Amino acid sequence: MTTADPGSSQRALVIGEALIDIVERDRQILGEHVGGSPLNVAVGLGRLGRQVDFLTSIADDSYGRRITEYVEAAGVQLVSESRAAQRTATARSTIAEDGSAEYVFDLDWRLSGTPPVTPPLFVHTGSIAAVQDPGCLAVAALIDTYRGRNGWRVRPEYVVELRSLGLCEAGGSEPNLDTHNHLTAFGMAVRRCLVSDE
Repeated sequence: MTTADPGSSQRALVIGEALIDIVERDRQILGEHVGGSPLNVAVGLGRLGRQVDFLTSIADDSYGRRITEYVEAAGVQLVSESRAAQRTATARSTIAEDGSAEYVFDLDWRLSGTPPVTPPLFVHTGSIAAVQDPGCLAVAALIDTYRGRNGWRVRPEYVVELRSLGLCEAGGSEPNLDTHNHLTAFGMAVRRCLVSDE
């Protein structure tokens, strides 16, 4: 059992994209919803009573203010550096007659600096935040900043995936690359999967 570092916070830090999902059909907008996988994790933790800081990249526009209200209503603290984007990201989903959907993301994922938060009890990141340049490099740097505190480890369910990408030694439970290389290699593998027809 790992004992928490007495100098660390009891707060969680979630890092990742926040956006507005726009759903349309026949050129009519059916709805606009606050979304983003990391945002959903932060909001879920907040609703469960966990103290959460959320680092993202939104603008001070109508969509950004809507996201701010949504996360704060769940008890989540939006890190002040999150409001530096030129525009808030969107994910447009166009529904076809057969029910299939086509997705278009307008997302410029980037972060700047180390968030002014006490070193967290744990960090969660993932989704676009972990693979899209240039923001994924900042995410990796932040994880390296906090690594080693509180006996952090890679979650076991990811180890199988890391092994399949050659990022863990056989039988091992830790990546054999530093965090930056791990996220970069993982991102490259994901991108290859997305663009490959094989």
